[in-house]
Amino acid sequence: VITQVPDTSFREQLEDALAVAFNNKKISFVNAHNLFPPDTLIFYSTLEREFYEAGTDGVLIVKLIDIGLSDMYIIPGGVLPPDAYNYYEFYSVYYYYDLPLIGVPGYLERSDRSFRLDANLYQGRGDMIIWAGQSKNIDMTDYKDELNAFAKKLARTLRSEKLIKK
Repeated sequence: VITQVPDTSFREQLEDALAVAFNNKKISFVNAHNLFPPDTLIFYSTLEREFYEAGTDGVLIVKLIDIGLSDMYIIPGGVLPPDAYNYYEFYSVYYYYDLPLIGVPGYLERSDRSFRLDANLYQGRGDMIIWAGQSKNIDMTDYKDELNAFAKKLARTLRSEKLIKK
């Protein structure tokens, strides 16, 4: 299993989730971080040799493919005056209504963050893809539970489609 994500702690959490899910389905695997140092470019021939020596039949690559951010404007505490977003004839009216609102910390928050994962299974020799799948959007606020669910579904799918025997 090779995970390609930019953050080391996130990578460890993803690999731990995959380890638990694969162990529960009695799927034997080797995490690439046990064979190669993180963030190191390895030649294909070295990869193939290391995986062959580790006794692997295939290579599962899970990588981060999309990060979604959306800005959310949050009006701090209280009710807006009814004419707060109307056309302002004078700039002093704008400052009277809006500046106190947008000057408060927390007015602009990035509250909707999500990401997607891509999983590709390759045969061990010959580097041919035999299966591919993607996660749904995973919300950053509860991503640990979502990673566990993704790993469980991935292990169940690979087992049910008879892509992995043991």
